Amino acid sequence: MRNDHELQQAIVSELERIPHYAASRVDVTVHRGVAALRGYVKNFSDKVEAVETAKLVNGIRSVSDDIEVDPGGKAGSHDTAYDLGGGSDGGASE
Repeated sequence: MRNDHELQQAIVSELERIPHYAASRVDVTVHRGVAALRGYVKNFSDKVEAVETAKLVNGIRSVSDDIEVDPGGKAGSHDTAYDLGGGSDGGASE
């Protein structure tokens, strides 16, 4: 069975395979097999795709969806697709 870090990396790897996610900002954390997705995407279908992709990773028990749709703002204002900082703020950085 994968540990939380391995599950987190697996989700990030799957999300990075989606070409249009280069302009998205999604933070991924995993605790005891529960994935939390936080951040911004440009449209609702991107949000659904991120959640469904995380659910398909073997070992994930459930997914907490805290992704917001922001068509012209924060989703496109970052250089990297994912911040996996792992700090006390759950990986978010600004």
